[in-house]
Amino acid sequence: MSPDGLVLPRARNYSARGVGAEVVAWRGGGRWFTQRANDTLQFDPSTGGQGGEGMTYVENVLEEVDSAEEFFHDLAAGRLYYDFNASAPGAAPSEPQVWEATTTRALLSHVGTKARPAVGLTGTEGATVAQCHLTRLDGNGVFLSGYNRNATITANEASWVGASAFAAWGWTSRCLNGNCSVRFPYPVGPDGRGGEQPRHTTISHNLAVTTQTTLRGNVHFNGDVQRVCNGIRFNGPRAGINFNDGFGGGDVVERNLLANTVRESGDHGRAHSGGSPFNSWDRLPYITTVRSGVPSEAIDTDDGSAYYKVYRNFFLYAAHGLKSDFNGHDTQAYENVYAYVSDCWGPAGKMWLKTGANNTFRDNACIANSDEGGFASDCAGATPVNLTITRNRVFNRRGTLKVKLCDASNTVKSLPEDSEVIAMGLEAIA
Repeated sequence: MSPDGLVLPRARNYSARGVGAEVVAWRGGGRWFTQRANDTLQFDPSTGGQGGEGMTYVENVLEEVDSAEEFFHDLAAGRLYYDFNASAPGAAPSEPQVWEATTTRALLSHVGTKARPAVGLTGTEGATVAQCHLTRLDGNGVFLSGYNRNATITANEASWVGASAFAAWGWTSRCLNGNCSVRFPYPVGPDGRGGEQPRHTTISHNLAVTTQTTLRGNVHFNGDVQRVCNGIRFNGPRAGINFNDGFGGGDVVERNLLANTVRESGDHGRAHSGGSPFNSWDRLPYITTVRSGVPSEAIDTDDGSAYYKVYRNFFLYAAHGLKSDFNGHDTQAYENVYAYVSDCWGPAGKMWLKTGANNTFRDNACIANSDEGGFASDCAGATPVNLTITRNRVFNRRGTLKVKLCDASNTVKSLPEDSEVIAMGLEAIA
């Protein structure tokens, strides 16, 4: 199953024959991490995980430092090589750069023992973190752990943060049954009624740029009733916003600008394509393009994601508008504009579409990057169970579809001008 013995010819030219080099992630029969011996790959199917799903990349090699933010630390020479993140390829910094090795783990913390954040909150009510500049941090910017109520994180800037700009994480009971005769060693059981979770948190009017530089997290939430609004988030290796589970429900994500996300993973966006900016595990995702020009989902409601309402958004560039693979279901997508996508919600017949039971896709405008495609058949038998597809406007190059439509309220026309598309999007988010 594993391609042991696979040779990388370019590796023969690596310094010191690539000693210390690592190949991270390989998808094919499993998701593995591996190390390289000389120029020959040796795989171990008992190791690894999902993080780099769908891609392979090499690290700890001087010759591969050829993209912005990549670096190589030559331990023997005591030298750090770094590729500057410039607007134009090869451009030098506009002013001298100062590098400092920090030793302080936490600048401010109410508890100081939770994930070593710059600002840590545990056991608070009505706490506010505002107008802070969180930069050059190894861990999280602001971390809410366990019991917190009505916290507000607003008007902050987070840049060059090693993990998540803002994160909230709760705990449940150790008990696995009613009388607690079976217990977990940690508070991660199914019973969350003790209230040890951040609840009614508002994350608003923040700027987060170039985060997850050491830990591939995101703006990350595991709690009850979070509101994420009016923020700007761009440049990151994974999703811009991630809801780890649907605990409690009632979460609201609105009026955010998310771009240039999922730059280092194929999990919900092809590597370096800027995949889905929003992701949920039990669960949700979003846009953009960096290298391949093939972004992933506008909204990725996969892995059991359910009962989401996705409405009045302007999504630019994506392979799919609505995606519900791996048992996603009961998602309503309506009054959105999907601009320059490959497929509005299809194509039908894919494994991931067959799991989108009880989804609704209505009153959307979909501008497709195809001659006669972009929209799957809405006829009975061609869609997932109980899928409702109605009152959608579809646009492609020829103004016709290769598939049959059974609902007359779904219409097809030729592509509008870009200015018209922009007008549609602005109307949707007004």
